[in-house]
Amino acid sequence: KWCSFTMFPWGEMLVNFTPGEAEQAMQNYRTWMSLIELQRHTGWVIDRFHLTTRVYQLLHYQTDYAFDWLEERLQKCDFHQVLVTQKPEALREAISKPGNSSLLEQFDAIIEEQILLRQLAAESMLPTTEIVVSENDTQATADRIADWIECIGANIPLGDDADNYVKLPAIY
Repeated sequence: KWCSFTMFPWGEMLVNFTPGEAEQAMQNYRTWMSLIELQRHTGWVIDRFHLTTRVYQLLHYQTDYAFDWLEERLQKCDFHQVLVTQKPEALREAISKPGNSSLLEQFDAIIEEQILLRQLAAESMLPTTEIVVSENDTQATADRIADWIECIGANIPLGDDADNYVKLPAIY
């Protein structure tokens, strides 16, 4: 989905599309959702889907796109959200390393985006957990996500045939 609206790297895409590209972006979301629905038994892990789009569009174009229709369809497919964040002090340390000076200049904006992302995730109708990754331990992060999925029963299929298959969770 990245840079899909232009022929050059880091161009417009499903997150940072311009107002004139909004219909193209919404059609992309409808198409992705159709693919997800057609492949119901796939374990999906989707990074930076509609919440990141909302954050970017709110901050840069003061427009909030209604994604209720998308969340309703994701919910029917039993999707769950994992919000991955960092503590401000850990983020500042990470971007203070040599070569990241432009990121350091954007620190306040990055924190503002993270705060807005939390707010939008809290408003979502999808089951959501926040995982703070400030310790930079990939295995611990994966374990916390797996534990949450197991705790809420998201990996247990519903119905009479539950013993005959394992349900792959869908998260993003």
